[in-house]
Amino acid sequence: MVIGVYLAASVHLDRIVSKWPVAGKIPSLSNRLRRFLSNRFVKPAAYYEPLAAQLIAAFAGHPLQLVIDIT
Repeated sequence: MVIGVYLAASVHLDRIVSKWPVAGKIPSLSNRLRRFLSNRFVKPAAYYEPLAAQLIAAFAGHPLQLVIDIT
């Protein structure tokens, strides 16, 4: 999901799934991702945390403002 957001440079589900290396039609993949994100046991922050930790470590000692939109 995070790589899809990065590669698509968008938070729109259709654009995210268009970057997935998965066979399927865009609407079907978007619905799959939507259902996954709607699962109450899925915590999006758990996916962003490792990436954010690496970015923060890489910029240690430099001014940094990190904004993440988990929509």
